[in-house]
Amino acid sequence: WAKANRDKKRAHMATRRARVAGVGGKHSAADIRALFDLQGGRCASCRKPVRQGFEVDHIKPLALGGVNEPRNLQLLCVTCNRRKGDADPVDFARRNGLLL
Repeated sequence: WAKANRDKKRAHMATRRARVAGVGGKHSAADIRALFDLQGGRCASCRKPVRQGFEVDHIKPLALGGVNEPRNLQLLCVTCNRRKGDADPVDFARRNGLLL
């Protein structure tokens, strides 16, 4: 089921992590597909094509008080998501030379 329904599995796992963290909100597989289309199938950080190899990232991490809603989500490639971790989005952008 998980292989055939990757978007649903991603949404389920993010909702579970949010519940464990004690923050509100949720999103669906349709929200993830809409994000994929909005981002043109590219990583929000490095802009490389992601196809199936992407991870759903909370822009403001749950650990820092972010919510599990579509407005706080972006799709990142595995490398960028691992590098970002639970960093503040401004700090992450600065580390990557995107902000002064």
